[in-house]
Amino acid sequence: MKSVQHWESTLKTIQDEVPAPQFQRWFKQLSFLRQEGETIYLGVPTLFHQDWISTYYREQLHRAIQQNFGNPLQLEFEVLVEDQNMEAATSVPLPVIAPPKPTLRVVEGGHSAPRTEPASEEFDIFSPQIPQFAGEFFELDFNRLCFQYSGLFAQKSSASLNPLVLVAGIGMGKTHLLATLGKEIIKNSPQLKVRYTHAEKFTNEMFRTWNDKNGPNYQRFYRDQVDILLFDDLQGLAGKKATQEALLHIYNEILSRGGRVVFTSSIPVSKLTDFLEPLRSRLLSGVSAEIKPPSYNEKLALLSLLAQQNQISVEETVLRVLADQGHKDVRELLGVFLRLHLQSRIEKKALDATFLAKEGLNFEAPQAAISLTEIIAMVEHSFGISKSDLISKSRKGLIVWARQVAMYLGRRFTVLSLEEIGKQFGRDHATVLYAYDKVSEAIRIHPSRKYEVEFLLQKLQARIPRENHDFPL
Repeated sequence: MKSVQHWESTLKTIQDEVPAPQFQRWFKQLSFLRQEGETIYLGVPTLFHQDWISTYYREQLHRAIQQNFGNPLQLEFEVLVEDQNMEAATSVPLPVIAPPKPTLRVVEGGHSAPRTEPASEEFDIFSPQIPQFAGEFFELDFNRLCFQYSGLFAQKSSASLNPLVLVAGIGMGKTHLLATLGKEIIKNSPQLKVRYTHAEKFTNEMFRTWNDKNGPNYQRFYRDQVDILLFDDLQGLAGKKATQEALLHIYNEILSRGGRVVFTSSIPVSKLTDFLEPLRSRLLSGVSAEIKPPSYNEKLALLSLLAQQNQISVEETVLRVLADQGHKDVRELLGVFLRLHLQSRIEKKALDATFLAKEGLNFEAPQAAISLTEIIAMVEHSFGISKSDLISKSRKGLIVWARQVAMYLGRRFTVLSLEEIGKQFGRDHATVLYAYDKVSEAIRIHPSRKYEVEFLLQKLQARIPRENHDFPL
């Protein structure tokens, strides 16, 4: 009896120290079970509740217990398993079993599939719509790992792929891949309830239900009406502690019922900042795969595939010019191509080099016959600088200028990607882009440097194409 009184005093101490909402949510639901020697046992409603208390309030709880019990005690938690939370309390994933409730499916066009009985109106605001994309997802080397992992997830071939985190920069195709994955799951397992959402929509749902106490309970919707959760743009929850807390709870509930979750993020999980540690820990327990930026050849392949899919007749020279423009992402690259195609149709003109020149893409298309090896040799001879100087880390003015000119010419006259050009000089693709811009600017404002570059341009443009390379690298 005295231990119970001590526990009530402990709660009163904590109540005076923490804000009322936090006390009601986390401490009011704790139950004093017993004291055995130097250990007290507290009951918690769920494993999620236990994790939260252990992560954020354990030290505060220890201090309050020592103050009111008179000595420091060990603290142990027990999940109070009742009929209504039996599944939520278990930490062992259960097999996916089709629930007896009406199936809520995601179908083309974003409409719900027919139900066998009337659906509750409280879920009507949660539109289960997977994003629609006009074309298929193109699998190439730069995105193949993510694509293959997504296929294994759709087939449920590996238990370790839960959660699956797809990482890619903005515009690299992660949402397209997520939508493709969702549709594949629906095709293979139509009995499963698939839900797509993204960070902003999820946050809006949470605040809408919080503000309308009589409205739909979004947490119950996710808990009871979702077998597969597709969560897009996870990085958008940074700093939103309440939303992260809700997602963590829902995530635990879905997994406890044998459900599965896929996240996408533009930032690797290990580098996510301002995230709750329990949530980051669960994300790190799964498998992450990254879509890397495509190389020049992969950009060229993407454009070719898009042209084939849309039955666009276009010369390979045009595709090479577009692939070499240094677009930031795949979405921008494909968008520029489709825009040019549409504009050429409106103007009833061929999508060729002349049309590109009108659009400002007026430099020579790369010529396969001219090699970077030859360009480097030509720059060496013209500037009186050795190849070892060109690829060195030297910052001497003349060497830097000669190196930038070589990169500039390499971009204009070879079929190599920015990455491949940079590699020849021990630099990255960003350095090549910078060099190209610097030389272009110098040509405009420095007559002497304009003469140096134009001399080499004329030599390259006048050269008769040949297949053999006379200047060994």
